[in-house]
Amino acid sequence: MKPSNIFFLLVVSALFITLNTAAQGVFEYGTKKCKYTALVPENKDRDWKKTGKNEWTPLSENSRLHQVAEKCSGWYLQPGIYGSYTNLTQNIDASTSVSASGFSPKAEIVIGYDFCTGHKDGVSPRNFALSVEAKVQLTKVPTLVYKDLTYTKAGYMPTVGANLVLQLSKHKPWQFAIYGGAGYTRMTSYYPQATEAGAVDKIKHNTLSYEGGIQLLKRLKIGHSIGIKAGYEHTQTAHLGRGQFSIGLVWKFKKTHKSKSMSYGEYYRLTH
Repeated sequence: MKPSNIFFLLVVSALFITLNTAAQGVFEYGTKKCKYTALVPENKDRDWKKTGKNEWTPLSENSRLHQVAEKCSGWYLQPGIYGSYTNLTQNIDASTSVSASGFSPKAEIVIGYDFCTGHKDGVSPRNFALSVEAKVQLTKVPTLVYKDLTYTKAGYMPTVGANLVLQLSKHKPWQFAIYGGAGYTRMTSYYPQATEAGAVDKIKHNTLSYEGGIQLLKRLKIGHSIGIKAGYEHTQTAHLGRGQFSIGLVWKFKKTHKSKSMSYGEYYRLTH
């Protein structure tokens, strides 16, 4: 081995596998948009020695590595499960209404797109950004009874719609955001007093609903974040109203991009 290669292997004691941007110019991608990156050793058991929680030392200049990147702009999938407190209000007639409330589960699947806002001063990525989302939700509602007559049956109520997400700390370890949006919720009211033949005994409402709240995510690794989402959703018709507070756990999955690999010797010479 050349003396120069022996020298840099002795000097460089560890390669830190962390989110960084220092070596982005070394690895090439099809876009120059901002990204989170991580250096990944290849053949770890054979060519690298683990020297810390996220630290690796190359055993020779031929030890190979590549870079994985999560681009700021791009599609993502975000499922979530929630605990909710739901309140239903049914207008029986012009002077009478009745309410029912309870805790219930809720599930959600979101498909979204993150927009990259570039870099401030041409260097640091901006923490302010926007995302748009399409959502499908399924939530359970309680039974609503008035004078032994059932007006709303317990069951799962679907919602489809869209949200706008305002990212306030996009490039921080903890990503805080506020969101709001609208959708259509399928609600069903039952009219048990309709005893005449042909009378309407239930009405399904495809009703506009509104939602808003906050979200806090922690990036676990490139392309994978987990966190908490909390919000309030409101739906109102002439006959039936619903208010729902929810808090739950969400997972965010974004597409990642793998660069071509290179030897540690090549990497060292390009970055020092």
